[in-house]
Amino acid sequence: MKLFGFIVICGLLWSTPCRGQEVDLEYTNIQDSLLIQGITEYIELRQKEFPYFKDKGYLELKLLYTNRYSDPSLDDRLKAVFVLQDSYRGFENGENKSPKYFTYIRDKLVLIYLVEDLFSQNPRLDQKSRELIVALTSSVLEPIEPLIVKDSLGNVFIDDKYFRPEEKVMLHTGGTIKIYKNGSMELSH
Repeated sequence: MKLFGFIVICGLLWSTPCRGQEVDLEYTNIQDSLLIQGITEYIELRQKEFPYFKDKGYLELKLLYTNRYSDPSLDDRLKAVFVLQDSYRGFENGENKSPKYFTYIRDKLVLIYLVEDLFSQNPRLDQKSRELIVALTSSVLEPIEPLIVKDSLGNVFIDDKYFRPEEKVMLHTGGTIKIYKNGSMELSH
């Protein structure tokens, strides 16, 4: 009996994700209509402010807070807080944090991150998922043109295999979606 208990515990530990373990990137279908409404409003606002976003870029959606308790006396309290930002960077060099999920809203790629992954060393995507994220983001970004820059002596001092001449670095804070337990949603941008 002790051996059986030991085997069960070892099996549970073996199957639990841990630091350094590779994970799959999964497609998800967002069910929350308030979250979809907030993301849709953000996409429309950004496309008006920055027309480049109509054809290029993707969204990063980060779940920062969730209140899992359902106390009826707290109906007007926060249920969840999400931060979202448009992005124009590829995943080819492996520097970016790994999202857990992806979806499409209004034909815009949305990468979804969880709060625990933003503040810790999140598990890396497995090879198949890394190839998928590169393919997904490359399809909505400018093409790669390798860049090699040499000094006057012919020594290479920049060798960027993943250079995108039109890559944009946005200096805006994105938006915040707050979903309340009373069924309301607030988008701040």
